[in-house]
Amino acid sequence: TVGLFPPGSTFKVATALALLRAGLTADTPIPCTPTVTVKGREFQNYPGYPAGSIGEIPLREAIAQSCNTALIAQHGLLDEGVNFIQKPFSREQLGKKVREALDKDKLLGENTKILSY
Repeated sequence: TVGLFPPGSTFKVATALALLRAGLTADTPIPCTPTVTVKGREFQNYPGYPAGSIGEIPLREAIAQSCNTALIAQHGLLDEGVNFIQKPFSREQLGKKVREALDKDKLLGENTKILSY
């Protein structure tokens, strides 16, 4: 997708992994809407997002089409204790959040998860 830090879309892979671990499957339908609002902030898909992939689509299609809203909208489905990294973020903010999560993981063990939205 288009953005200040294009690699941010790689977080969709981490989000998808967290959703799979939470019980969704690649075929689970999730809503891909033109926009979604979370905590008062509106998010949208990239310019030119394919209109044919708007609506209830399988998780695999949401990943393949890079549907921002579908993955962002799933934030409430995950277990408590998931560490969210709010975008947009600077390189320094990302490094700090990753370090915090890694340090927390050392303290809490293997059950700590990292996720972006």
